[in-house]
Amino acid sequence: MEYKIGKKAKKRIEDGHALVKPESHLAIEVLELLTSLYFLRQPLQESADLIENLRSIHLRRLLQDDVVLRLCKFADDDTRSWSFDQAHKRIRKRYGTEATTTRFLALRERYREVLRPVEAHRNAYVAHRAKRDRLHLKPIGFRDAARLAVEIVDVLAGEQCSYMLSDIDLRQELLGDASTASA
Repeated sequence: MEYKIGKKAKKRIEDGHALVKPESHLAIEVLELLTSLYFLRQPLQESADLIENLRSIHLRRLLQDDVVLRLCKFADDDTRSWSFDQAHKRIRKRYGTEATTTRFLALRERYREVLRPVEAHRNAYVAHRAKRDRLHLKPIGFRDAARLAVEIVDVLAGEQCSYMLSDIDLRQELLGDASTASA
């Protein structure tokens, strides 16, 4: 069954979506990223049931792929999703300062450097299943890229953003409060 939405309803949704600030969109994406990292960090619970163990391993792979794709999305040029550059362009027009732009550009360059192994993993394993490479067998570090993503969103928002999952401060739990950014 196909689901269709009316033109008026679609327009109201688009108008409402346009009211959300770019830095808020990015903060939501970072919250989703940190949530996946938090669950990925939890130890596997072994079961006597083989299928349950396979399910747990498969879910961990899905979480890892989610983290990889979210981190890469921040650096992508695709206009269909929020990237740091797109948000910066919109924010700069409203209230950007030269200091914020300088800080953002420096962090963005560091982010791109740190992201290279994650992008290689995405290209060889997630987006295009390689026939020869076994990159997925090598551990990938997400912490530095996640830390920089949080810091970039702080710079773009002009304040330290909070990332809570129920009563868990994901920023503190995963990054040890990695914020060095300030407005």
